[in-house]
Amino acid sequence: MDIQKAINFVNKSDSKIEIAKLNVILGNKVEENSQHLFEYYSNLQNKDGGFPHQRNIGQISTINVTTGLLHTLLDFDLEKSKPFQIGIKYLIKQQHKNGYWNEPQELLKLKPPIWDDPTNELARIWLTANACHLLARTKYVTSKNLTKGITFLLENLSENKQLKGYFHANWIAVGIFAIRNGKEDESTQNFVRVIKNNLDKILGTSDLAWCLHCFHTGGFHREYPIVRKMLDNLLSIQNQDGRWISVDGQVFDVFTTVYTLYILKSFNEF
Repeated sequence: MDIQKAINFVNKSDSKIEIAKLNVILGNKVEENSQHLFEYYSNLQNKDGGFPHQRNIGQISTINVTTGLLHTLLDFDLEKSKPFQIGIKYLIKQQHKNGYWNEPQELLKLKPPIWDDPTNELARIWLTANACHLLARTKYVTSKNLTKGITFLLENLSENKQLKGYFHANWIAVGIFAIRNGKEDESTQNFVRVIKNNLDKILGTSDLAWCLHCFHTGGFHREYPIVRKMLDNLLSIQNQDGRWISVDGQVFDVFTTVYTLYILKSFNEF
């Protein structure tokens, strides 16, 4: 791994927000750069407390983007900020009475991808998992909202005890159950086994960083066997120019590189 190459790659980009995040990760002018993050997310956030589709100012608020950015605010110690607090209130308000989260029907007008389509019942499983993971990372860990969300997830297990639909819901579940019940909990270990048995699906991809993030929030240490294997693989797939290549396309490479550096720093890999 060449950290300096990764830093240079990000700093050469035109993404002020990712450069600010990188500086916080590296401990450079943390207060100043944290303020940049606060201002960015404050300006992006809709009046209803949610964050807009594809992060385009003024677009409809979505569960996907809102949950993802609230995770980011947590990662960068901004959970006491107004954007985080009103964002959580928005998310709680959007939970269905049956425990799940789903995108608003109005999103259909913007032709979202299938995994974010409000008419796709499988989409609501991973969206609910991501929202539950966020709640588990906050004071809502004992809330009825989290309990209802988890109940919905457990109602959507396949015969092999993995969550139906999109596979990433299963690594998100590692974080949920490890935080709520502990690393040795039966449900936690079930999802660890699911990841271990399907590791070939994510090795060699930037999804590893997301998976590792969920293990980290769940309290797994860097030498835990599956974590060590994923970290070593993540370290090995850095591109020659310093970046980590996103599964979502080149436009996301800067974001993915900063996110990967955040994960590696979290596990004390540099």
